[in-house]
Amino acid sequence: MARSASWCASVKPNSAFEWPSEHRASILRLVIRDVVIGLAPHDAATMLGAVCILAAVALVAAYVPARRASSVDPMVALRYE
Repeated sequence: MARSASWCASVKPNSAFEWPSEHRASILRLVIRDVVIGLAPHDAATMLGAVCILAAVALVAAYVPARRASSVDPMVALRYE
């Protein structure tokens, strides 16, 4: 982690949003490498699995409130307000 810390010290942006995307991706790759033991940064199957899990969670998080809202009669909802 010392290598990434010295690399970050040489780049002095005003905020993280001003960093180019390749710098953010490089930092994220180093964080993933250090946090997840035994996972290569270019392990496609694991990354694809993580993306699929996140997509499934996002779909469920959007579907549940939408399904609940669609069961309410629009006129009842408008009269309530």
